[in-house]
Amino acid sequence: MQKASLYHYFESKQKILVEMVDLEVGRWGARIPEYEKGKDLKETLEIIATTFLKDMEDPARREFFKILHLESHNNPFIFKTWKESPMQNRQGFYSVFAKHLAGRLSGRKSPCLSPNLWGRWFIM
Repeated sequence: MQKASLYHYFESKQKILVEMVDLEVGRWGARIPEYEKGKDLKETLEIIATTFLKDMEDPARREFFKILHLESHNNPFIFKTWKESPMQNRQGFYSVFAKHLAGRLSGRKSPCLSPNLWGRWFIM
């Protein structure tokens, strides 16, 4: 397919990026039930890390990761698209960790476990 043919399906480069982000977010969201299978924090992190490393073996997913995480610091539209994506609804991903970390600090809920703060950390 020639580059110009893409504009038959998408209005702009930005629309292509939005579709790419939506596709990857959908894939990510589908994995949350697998991440929740971890019996403890260590096992949960191992599941996530193993999945991530397998994803990096796929050239398309590796390239998307590079675009999103490396170029978003240089390109405000990439950052904005990522920040406005459904990925920013941290309830699913947050809950994977919250069950392991709840009450770890003297029985108090830690402010660092807030979904809003967690979300800010995760996209940096």
